[in-house]
Amino acid sequence: MARCARHSLRQLLFVLRNVLPPSVLKEAGEAIALDPDQVHVDAIELESLVRTGTPSALTRATGLYRGDLLAGLGQQSVAYEEWLLSERERVRELALEAFVRLLAHHVESGAIQPAIHAATRLLGLEPTHEAAHRTLMRLHARQGRRGARGAALRQY
Repeated sequence: MARCARHSLRQLLFVLRNVLPPSVLKEAGEAIALDPDQVHVDAIELESLVRTGTPSALTRATGLYRGDLLAGLGQQSVAYEEWLLSERERVRELALEAFVRLLAHHVESGAIQPAIHAATRLLGLEPTHEAAHRTLMRLHARQGRRGARGAALRQY
């Protein structure tokens, strides 16, 4: 088992060395890592932006989230699948937090159209989010334009 794992690691390193610039892989003794200054990981950026919490950071965070982490990745080992499932849920929760906080900001600042957009995206991610449904109904009603009342009723 260990021999097979070492062989797989050697093969992977060979492929990585051929496709990545030489400065990306950092090797020190038996340790191998990716240089974080040379690699962009959107999930890490999303986490950082949500932690920052400013409206512009939250807007960027919601723009980064496009669905499940590593969606479409083929079947992996059981341990990897367990890790991936928990990471997907963690990143999804971060995205939900970003949408909820951004929605609250837009509502507080009176930005109706951006609030409607944030609420709609939030509901696309979490269709059972009752507070977002209520907020969206109120936003439609507050628009005051023709058809807004009907949009609020359809949302209900």
